[in-house]
Amino acid sequence: MKAASALLTGAQKPDTTMGIDFRLFMLAGGAGGAMFGGFVVIDVMALALIAGLATILSIWLWAWRRTRADHHFANLLFVAPLFWRGSRKVRHLIGGHKS
Repeated sequence: MKAASALLTGAQKPDTTMGIDFRLFMLAGGAGGAMFGGFVVIDVMALALIAGLATILSIWLWAWRRTRADHHFANLLFVAPLFWRGSRKVRHLIGGHKS
C-alpha cells in the first residue's frame, strides 16, 4: 500500500515491536510477569517460569493475529473505551442561573 504523502510514509501502518503494537507488547509482558509473580507468591516455582512464558506467548500470538488482520487493532482496543467512558468533569451550561 502506498502512502498518500511522500513525507508521511509511515502513516499507513503503525510502528510495531515483534509484529504487534508496543502497548500490546507491554500488556503481554505485564500479564506474563503477573502470572510468574503469582506462582512465586504461592510457592509453586516449578510452574512459575512455564506459566509466565506461556501467558506471554499466548497473548502475543492472539495480538499478532489481530494486528495482521487490522493494523489499527491496538487503537481500537485501547483508545475507543476512553470515548465511551466519558469525561470525569461535570459539565454545566454557561447561559445563566435557574431561580
